[in-house]
Amino acid sequence: MKLTETQIRKYKDTFAECLEREIRFIDAVAIARAGIDCRVPVPHLGIDEGFLYEWITSREQLDVLRSALSNGMSANKAYQKQHSWQYVTYNAKTLLEFAISNLCGESVDLLISAGADVLVDPYDRKLRLCKLACDQVLYVKANNGYQEVQGSMDSCVRILRALLKAGASPQWSPGIYESLPELAFRQRNEAALDLFLDHGAQLTTRYDGESGTGVYPLLFVAARDDFRFYHSSLNDTFWLITKGADVYDPGVCLHGLDDMKTSSLKRMYLEVVKAQFAEVAIGLKGLDLPVMCVLEIQNWVRELHPDTEFTMKKQWSLAKTVKELGANRKD
Repeated sequence: MKLTETQIRKYKDTFAECLEREIRFIDAVAIARAGIDCRVPVPHLGIDEGFLYEWITSREQLDVLRSALSNGMSANKAYQKQHSWQYVTYNAKTLLEFAISNLCGESVDLLISAGADVLVDPYDRKLRLCKLACDQVLYVKANNGYQEVQGSMDSCVRILRALLKAGASPQWSPGIYESLPELAFRQRNEAALDLFLDHGAQLTTRYDGESGTGVYPLLFVAARDDFRFYHSSLNDTFWLITKGADVYDPGVCLHGLDDMKTSSLKRMYLEVVKAQFAEVAIGLKGLDLPVMCVLEIQNWVRELHPDTEFTMKKQWSLAKTVKELGANRKD
């Protein structure tokens, strides 16, 4: 059963006092529960204690969480919600899930360092923690008029980085159809997408194609779903190309798109290639190479046209390498 605000406050105060006295976690819970049982109309019914785990994993209660862990609480503990009349668990939520829902990177770090498993919980559920972190940012944005909420974005990246370091996959989240890069792309979460790519993720996702469900380039899926992309370069598909998606990847299946989308896709790709090679030219200047060498590269870029096949991955690597060399030479 749910408690009143007064009962919850009494419970939290008692629980925190017990931890300060270094009472074991399980005993602290029992004492806090006993302190309010006399005020509960039907004491034998289960108390909904979800508020406790949400509270101790919040940013404001890091000391309480640290004390609970040091006094015997397992980092893999999961909150069990029960049918009050059956005593049957029908929902479980781990401390990591509570911490991520709070977008509290500090709590996530504490739990992982204390041994929390980022892949499987005590009930053998495969955890979808990376997806949960991304979804929480979307939730915060939705409740703030979709304005950029930098604090939540920073927290999300910190949490994702901790999860990836602890062994979570940057490509797939258990039980989720779409890939994590697609999830970040759909939510316009650029920081999360960059982090996934930096940890080895590919710009691919699952898709129900003509030959059945398979893994396809995300650019192909985005181009098929985006009905506005040929009207402006300032759209999701163009943004995906700037992240390294290659129009000439065989899996993009340009023949599966209409002519207008195909030509527009190539034009957008060309814009990105030219912009990246402009950055290469800046790097070349830093290397003090002969002017003719720089001019030759610039002329080659000017002669590019939409049908020029060029692997974006190789070009991206070249741009990054030359820029770094130029910067080092200047230093």
